[in-house]
Amino acid sequence: MLNLVLAIILGGLFAYVALQNATIVPFTPGSLAFTLPLYFVAFGALLFGTLLAGIFSLAGWTASTLTIAGKDSQLNKTQKLLEDLKVRLNELEVENTQLKGESREMATAAKTQAEIAHTQAHIEDRAHVHWPHSNSLNNFLARLRYRLAI
Repeated sequence: MLNLVLAIILGGLFAYVALQNATIVPFTPGSLAFTLPLYFVAFGALLFGTLLAGIFSLAGWTASTLTIAGKDSQLNKTQKLLEDLKVRLNELEVENTQLKGESREMATAAKTQAEIAHTQAHIEDRAHVHWPHSNSLNNFLARLRYRLAI
């Protein structure tokens, strides 16, 4: 609708200019010679300017499109990198959890070993109290087995 209104206004202006500039002027492009009404010359200059503006606009649009395409390519690469980093982060979190579990297992094993050593020391101490001649846990256990067998 806006285009129609603009076309009517421009048509009216062109008709007004044509009525005011109806004089004939010589037009000689190169070796050719024409006589044209002045409003044709004005209209031709207007068309040539519009065509030139369209060419410059097309060049600008092409440059903008190429720039945007480059930015889209960089954005896609960055998004892929982000996804790869998220996957790697997830893998590292899983590995960290596994290592924490192994650390707990090692701490539990060390605690159990310490308890066993403490118990063995306690048994050896008790063995020295009850049997002063035995020097080792193996002797104590052998005597204990012997007593239980009797």
